[in-house]
Amino acid sequence: QACPCSTGGKNKKKKELAPRNSHDADNKQPGFAIIPTQNKGLCTLCDVNVWVVCQSGLEIKWCKGCKNFRPWAAFGDKGLATKCLRCRERQREKYALQKEEKEKARLLAKQQKGLKV
Repeated sequence: QACPCSTGGKNKKKKELAPRNSHDADNKQPGFAIIPTQNKGLCTLCDVNVWVVCQSGLEIKWCKGCKNFRPWAAFGDKGLATKCLRCRERQREKYALQKEEKEKARLLAKQQKGLKV
């Protein structure tokens, strides 16, 4: 398993990360975990956490749209969102296109129905 909550396993391309605001039982030392650069095998709790790269202090979070870790800043004002700003914008555009295509198909069907009468 790749999840820091699990009992380990073999993973490639590991980064040493710490969950943001995580602490040991004494609340003195930050908790550390090693997770892969992809999130396969992470539990839901670890999947939505903000992580801190120990070497640089960079805060990162898993984007379910990009399917990769992104800087937490890429999530904009919605830091708890599951997709970064870029993916949310792409999703909005895709939805608008689907809605437009559906409307065109509805109008075409209505027009063809009117011609058959």
